[in-house]
Amino acid sequence: MEKLGTFPFGEPNRKVVQKDRTPKKAFVLGVYASAVHCIWKAADHHILVRAMAVASEPELFWTGNPYEAKEILRSIKVPEEAGYVRYPGRLLNGPVGRSLDIDILRPLNLPRKEIWLCYLVPYHLSNKGQRKALRKYQRFKQPYNLPDAEIYPTNKKQEFLNEERIEEIIKEIDESASEYIITLGDEPLLHFIRLFNPEILKLNGFKEYGQLHNIKIRDKEYRLLPLIHPKQAGKIGSHTERWLSKHNRWVNEKAKEISNLIRGISQ
Repeated sequence: MEKLGTFPFGEPNRKVVQKDRTPKKAFVLGVYASAVHCIWKAADHHILVRAMAVASEPELFWTGNPYEAKEILRSIKVPEEAGYVRYPGRLLNGPVGRSLDIDILRPLNLPRKEIWLCYLVPYHLSNKGQRKALRKYQRFKQPYNLPDAEIYPTNKKQEFLNEERIEEIIKEIDESASEYIITLGDEPLLHFIRLFNPEILKLNGFKEYGQLHNIKIRDKEYRLLPLIHPKQAGKIGSHTERWLSKHNRWVNEKAKEISNLIRGISQ
């Protein structure tokens, strides 16, 4: 599946994959891709939509580089009568990628060049807020002669986790040459790890948070490190103080030990 919908103003929803294919120390599995967001204003400068996804993120767990974001937004073709799009500020682009770096990778002393990133669904999916923005875009579609736009919703992601996608993920793990798999949140556990290790359920099924576990995928053995999603760790949107507390305790008490194991440093 090489295309999964179209963003407002016509950009295709592109597949986002790992670019650096050299061997890595750890394989990190997230849920689905983010996107480049804009603020959409009418020709008279009043705001039509405060935050709207209009292009695929340029890399996995994109950190929202403002120069890169502005360059991408300049390439979006908006009919003159439909107004214009502008950079909406740093908060709306790349918060999950920044949290991954700060709250997950930094405690493990793992720079991005030493990890392989992957999503369960390597395309952007629309959450509740973006579905609302899409509905507003559709209201302006006919009077402004705008192209069709449809991004599949987050609640349909399981439809794309078919056998072909599972095989792609396994091939990426093999290519990464890592024996360590870091999962972010419950969904990589439920929709991938559990397929091969049925005893594994959700994060709250583990006795202790942030411990390494021995698992098998097909005939290969790996060390699994299940962690909360960067949205939780970075307090992005709704989050749970209970899991934040567990994660912060792990950062202070266990992350260094696990980092040494992943990096092959003798203690």
